[in-house]
Amino acid sequence: MARRTTRARCRSSAPAPAATSVCIADLLHPVEIAELERMLDGDEDVRARMLELLAEHDFDASTFEIEVAGGRVRLLGAVDDPVTALLVEDLAWSMPQVRACDNALRIDDRRAWSQAS
Repeated sequence: MARRTTRARCRSSAPAPAATSVCIADLLHPVEIAELERMLDGDEDVRARMLELLAEHDFDASTFEIEVAGGRVRLLGAVDDPVTALLVEDLAWSMPQVRACDNALRIDDRRAWSQAS
């Protein structure tokens, strides 16, 4: 019992940490900063190349939204079937700049049926 009381007293008497402002550049080595800047500059290139790849493979890019941030690709929108969703994700992974791919494409069966008729 005495032990528990001692711990509680120690925690409550500790001063609250002071709020400090930290710049990300203070935490990173200059080489890491250069890598981060290069990666962020390449995001628009990755997005443009992704749109080119979709066109080359006859995908309708108007049904997709492609977000790229820090080498991470996020695919949004609707596709006709699961195979198409996987193929679009594979196109994203085919680029060496892509470090992660979040495939948030949803399967819209109604689109497939409306195109078939």
